[in-house]
Amino acid sequence: MTDLTNGRARQSGDPMDSVSDVGEFPPNAKGRRTRRRRWYLFAVIPAMVLTIGVLLYSRGLCTMIGASSGIHIDLSSVLADASTPVHVHACVQSSCVSFTVEQMGSGGGEVCFADSCPLGRTWPEDSFQIHAPSAERNLWDPAGFPVVQVKDPSLSWLPITVRLNARDGAGNLIFDSSARVQPHMYQPNGPNCEPTVYGAAVVATRAGRLVPEP
Repeated sequence: MTDLTNGRARQSGDPMDSVSDVGEFPPNAKGRRTRRRRWYLFAVIPAMVLTIGVLLYSRGLCTMIGASSGIHIDLSSVLADASTPVHVHACVQSSCVSFTVEQMGSGGGEVCFADSCPLGRTWPEDSFQIHAPSAERNLWDPAGFPVVQVKDPSLSWLPITVRLNARDGAGNLIFDSSARVQPHMYQPNGPNCEPTVYGAAVVATRAGRLVPEP
């Protein structure tokens, strides 16, 4: 007969049993490793959360307002009593634009570039109509007409010279003046947010002078 008791005793001395015992971690070693892992998580996770929070917070302060560097020119007085069409030429440092005011009005209007002007179109009497070269489409913004913006991305905090001249429908020079202007920095979306632009404004007066606005 086989002695089951002795067999169990012999099995307890089997080399395989000793290997499985060696593979188990002592209770103290497991505890130390667990504590180290916890301290690592306690240190890393708050830092990650803080970094993400700062990025989201700073990004949340930035709006999405677009802007361009340039000088705003108020043409109201020049165009008020002029016989149309009025040919306008304006220069801001390295940018120059030319356009023709075909019709004046206060009820809105349209800017027609040379390659997109409709033929034979009639306009309401209270609207304005402007024709401009298509090559200069991106050099100025007539959205606030009769105040227009001549764009110039090279503007900075350094003073510049703005020049403006205009001729009426008969070819007479009705305005010719220049002014020294100090651009100001403008960040429409807040500090540390793009874009950062420089600009100023001038008024063409009835007295024939180009005057910077404060």
